[in-house]
Amino acid sequence: MDSVDLSLMASSTLPLSVLSRGIGFKGPSLLTTMPVPRGQRGIQRHVGQEAKPALIVVDIQRDFCPGGALPVTDGDKIIPAVNKLVGAFEKAGLPIFFTRDWHPSNHVSFKANGGPWPPHCVRNTPGASFHPSLAVADGAVVIDKGTLQSEDAYSGFQGTDLARKLHNIGVKRIYVAGLATDYCVKNTVLDGAAQGFETYVLTDCVRGVNLKRTDSATALRAMLSRGAMQTTSGRLLKSLVLRPTISYPSR
Repeated sequence: MDSVDLSLMASSTLPLSVLSRGIGFKGPSLLTTMPVPRGQRGIQRHVGQEAKPALIVVDIQRDFCPGGALPVTDGDKIIPAVNKLVGAFEKAGLPIFFTRDWHPSNHVSFKANGGPWPPHCVRNTPGASFHPSLAVADGAVVIDKGTLQSEDAYSGFQGTDLARKLHNIGVKRIYVAGLATDYCVKNTVLDGAAQGFETYVLTDCVRGVNLKRTDSATALRAMLSRGAMQTTSGRLLKSLVLRPTISYPSR
């Protein structure tokens, strides 16, 4: 059982009480047999390998940020780190996907229809738009989810062609950031791992709803136990700098 890397989790949504107890999370370690400098855990899995990575940014929409219909506390605080990743992936010519809730006005998840949530991310409304501070790359692919009235979708893979698009361009590894840790991030990560992608959750680039204060911790534990791995935006940026130049098929 791997122990939580407290330095890695310092900017995550995990409660301080959880961090201070040093709860162990199950899941593959980021360490390999290749020695690496202290403080660069996770980088060595990327250097010298040709597994094509993609960045998946989950649901950073107005309604999920402070001031929106269903706000995640400090949801907008992850945007600067996410924007750096978007810029780095764009510069490297690597694929970027943005998911968004894109609900009809009578969606099944809304309280008026027996669901658990207030109306949010109704398509073609301001609340469904991406946060204005989010850098949406020109070449990025937008994935709409939850588009049917009768079906909810907490995962970017559910009811979409995201998996097919990733496979078609040869992606083997995905990095997931966005909102919210305990719902759409968790389910996107779980489905990505189930689809056979080497899947990482970027722990400084997610925030949780936390209806219960430990929900984000529980979600991360579930992700790691199902084969996902954890890293940070800083480590990923370093690995992109160290990454050898490889030619890929165009998007």
